[in-house]
Amino acid sequence: PVGYICPNFGMASPILCPAGFICSKLGLQTPVASCMAGHYCLPGTKSHLSIANSTTETWILNDESGVITVATTSDAWIYVARTSPATGRRRLRHPPNTNSTIGQMPFPCPIGHFCRDGVSSVVHKEGDFSTPQLCFDGFFCPRGSVSPEGSGPCRTGYYCNSNSIATICEPGFYCPGTGNVFPLPCFPGTYSPSPGLSNCLLCSVGYQCPGFARTSAELCEPGFVCDEVGLSFPSKLCPNGFYCENGTMTDDPNNIQKAPIPCPHSAFCLEGVAHNLTDSWLPIFEKGRFSPQACEEGN
Repeated sequence: PVGYICPNFGMASPILCPAGFICSKLGLQTPVASCMAGHYCLPGTKSHLSIANSTTETWILNDESGVITVATTSDAWIYVARTSPATGRRRLRHPPNTNSTIGQMPFPCPIGHFCRDGVSSVVHKEGDFSTPQLCFDGFFCPRGSVSPEGSGPCRTGYYCNSNSIATICEPGFYCPGTGNVFPLPCFPGTYSPSPGLSNCLLCSVGYQCPGFARTSAELCEPGFVCDEVGLSFPSKLCPNGFYCENGTMTDDPNNIQKAPIPCPHSAFCLEGVAHNLTDSWLPIFEKGRFSPQACEEGN
């Protein structure tokens, strides 16, 4: 019968088609063919084609594994009345005895693996090509892959660290090019505000981006000038005679952009003043260094 072989003379019963092969004809001494690439064939495989590519009235498809099992509760197995003059009921088709019965067909290679010709099991054994083999790192292998590259490298903006799932790059990270196995953190001076970026954004003028894996830029620190892109920390102090609020973009007080503000009346400002609140502390102290200093009487 189909699904079996009879390799010897005088056999009392046929032998189930061996795993890794297909026995799709009557009267076979040997299997018709090896299981096709991208699939595995269990013992008794009797068809080159899938019995069902989706859930039907008689089969239930497992979307993850691609294996179909019989739907024993389906209406396809119901009893129908016999045609008169016969009486009673009958079944047009009879279901298997158990709902664990699977289709006797080639099943797609599992996700994250690839299958050469003649694969006979769904269980992976490293280096044994009669079983599914793991795909290359950084490549995405959907169900039914025939090569270790699968459908190709993980696309830009994503990373593939499991051979089966493409994960979008998280904010604060970037995934350049293709074939990323893991995301890369944004370097100081850059940030990544949204998922799926292949490059981090340079911190704009008037902002600073300290540390790695930033998801947003922060305003330039008071007392400093951030007049360059890509700053991790500002190094240019606010000029003498002025104070600089956060987000100062230029050291030119005549610029229309956010610029240094003249020191308040009756006070003087050294480099790096951050606000307009006069403080009597000497500049050598931390608090006084960022504050305007009151002019002495007569000056």
